[in-house]
Amino acid sequence: MSNPSPESVPMISNRQSNAQIIKAFISNFISSLSGKMFSFGLGLMLLDETHSAISFGLNMLITPIVGLLCLVPIGNLVDTYRHKAVLTGSLLARITALFLFAISINFFIGNNKLIPIVLFLIVDAISTNLNDTCYSAAIHELVNRHSVQRLSSLTQSAISLSSILSPALGVGLYSFVGFTGFIGLEIIATIAAFGVMLTMHFHYQPRNQQIAPQSHHDQLKSFRLGITYMQSRTMIKLTILLSVILNFFYTAVTIGTPYNCIPVTAPWVFSRLVVPLECYSAA
Repeated sequence: MSNPSPESVPMISNRQSNAQIIKAFISNFISSLSGKMFSFGLGLMLLDETHSAISFGLNMLITPIVGLLCLVPIGNLVDTYRHKAVLTGSLLARITALFLFAISINFFIGNNKLIPIVLFLIVDAISTNLNDTCYSAAIHELVNRHSVQRLSSLTQSAISLSSILSPALGVGLYSFVGFTGFIGLEIIATIAAFGVMLTMHFHYQPRNQQIAPQSHHDQLKSFRLGITYMQSRTMIKLTILLSVILNFFYTAVTIGTPYNCIPVTAPWVFSRLVVPLECYSAA
């Protein structure tokens, strides 16, 4: 896909860019913080219900598998259709899934709770991948070229800050409102992020320069071209390798911690989250 000429790209003023940056930061921070806290609360609930430490990392297992399987269609969907429409559909699907999850979760007991949880996590993983990819692809539609780096930096800062705050806030809120309250908070946060996204203006290039929807053969061809490009770039390969190593150790620590907490924790202590609070907040 060829890049549009400078004359064809809509002009975005610095004032408009600053407003878009603030909205993007708020939306990303709310979505990231609430999503990570909800995943944390979901893991604690599964530990309490199933008494299986591996259930704490269920989200870490499903998310990369769904991301890998949906890599090609999500990438081509974002490249083909208008980004605001994709984000709108993705967030509406997630809100609907949250409502259905809140209604159905109490109909299942013990290990059977994994049925609605796995279904929700699949929808959530698809929605999250769509949102992340779409925001990354739409960055030039939200701000001018002078503000691109600032928007990228603030977006990463919002995600990093939410990663730091989510464990401590998640444990504290879980002990006060329980998992049902967590679902309500996540629904409110998702609706709030959706509302902020609707106020953002996406500056699209002229229709005659937009690409037509790709066939399945073209999607696979684009995927192979992307793989070939990554193989030809040593820095990209090293970055991927480093990410794999870091993610492996991060996941090992995150999944392994419950194994150290559960055996020494009496059921009445676990229900009050004394040991998990020490394990996760201190970390």
